[in-house]
Amino acid sequence: MQPDFTCSNAYIETWLDAAKLQALLTNGISGKAICQRLGSKKYKALLETTEQQLKQAQQMLELHEGCSLRKALDREFSRYCHQQIPLLRQHDIKPEALCNTLAGPNMSFKQADHKRPNPHYDTQIPGVKPSKSPYRHNCPLCAVAYEVRRRGFNIEAGPYFEDLDAIKLANSIKELDPMALLSLYSQLIWHNPNTEASPDVTYFAELSPRLNHANMAQIAEVKLNKLLQPNQRFHLAFQWAAGGGHIVTVEKSAHGQLIIYDPQSGQNYSVAEYFSPQHNPKAKSIRLTSLRTYRVDNCEISTDFANYILTQAGTPAVKTAYNLTNDWSITMVEYDGQEFDDDIPENVARQSDGMDVEYCGIYKGWDAYRLGGRLPPNPLFEGLTALKGYPQYLLVARDGSGKCEYISDEELYITYALHKQLKQLRRYGHKKRS
Repeated sequence: MQPDFTCSNAYIETWLDAAKLQALLTNGISGKAICQRLGSKKYKALLETTEQQLKQAQQMLELHEGCSLRKALDREFSRYCHQQIPLLRQHDIKPEALCNTLAGPNMSFKQADHKRPNPHYDTQIPGVKPSKSPYRHNCPLCAVAYEVRRRGFNIEAGPYFEDLDAIKLANSIKELDPMALLSLYSQLIWHNPNTEASPDVTYFAELSPRLNHANMAQIAEVKLNKLLQPNQRFHLAFQWAAGGGHIVTVEKSAHGQLIIYDPQSGQNYSVAEYFSPQHNPKAKSIRLTSLRTYRVDNCEISTDFANYILTQAGTPAVKTAYNLTNDWSITMVEYDGQEFDDDIPENVARQSDGMDVEYCGIYKGWDAYRLGGRLPPNPLFEGLTALKGYPQYLLVARDGSGKCEYISDEELYITYALHKQLKQLRRYGHKKRS
């Protein structure tokens, strides 16, 4: 998916216009057509002029922004996202509360560690293979959780439900599900007040063009030591050669020691251990052109985004492969795989007004049924068309009295990705309710 955004920086607009024209002129089909129409002399003159405009625009842009072209483009893109996506508009370096948890004193590394950012990493989810656990695919959430814990919030990461189809179906950056948004652009949840953009991303391949798997550990040690000052914290992200990616944290102690910490698994590494294939066999699978880092300890966090992906410490692990809400402890009910057709209980059919109904399990002593109707999406996600609004539920008394109540959770957001998880539940062997 190519993010399409309207630029507010005149230098970038000039560069983008020249880049688009250059792409047309150098493309085999369009370039040949333009050459035939203009003639070879005018075509070559136009191509030279375009290349000069590109160089001039790049020089002006780098002078204006004080950074490389790539960083300038990244800044403009993140500014656009923070302006256009409501979830990213509110940010604070240390808000009063996150996930209904008041801020406390800043935590040390030991206080924030001990697998507390992702305590359910080893929890067995019924009917789900350990490798497919939503707590083993939530590394972007864990990285955020650890940084927020360092700032004094006793919280942890929620589960992540990955759906590549949902990412491919999104037509623009604004249509991405928030989980997918964080997975693709992990720096967007952070806001640097000095640049009014997300933190600048440094790519190791740009710093060291000769970077390879054999010298990766040595180069990473040198570059990270130059980038980090004592007591600073960075995120380190990359893609795997076979697909997917990972994100960890790297920080420098007050004594100058670099530590790579994986908040998803709770493991610590030296830089040499993490990037050396002899110590970490997975290091050979890192796609080197994607290896990048950015500073987070000096950045504000998008509070609404954090409330969406994090949860209070002590929240139980999800019970199935499908969640009804990001507030796991409140409206999580166990889904046992039954769908009703004509065999809907009479009082449920009467109360549901003909809407599609699915049984979701027992919630606070009531039978919970999910209704097919939708309420309008929460204004927080205005413009995110991939979010279809939150569903309504019908609670039916189990004593046979026929008493029913409607509920709808304003913290509940059902996305295409979670709908797909619902459809796949039968593969996990859930038994039908008798």
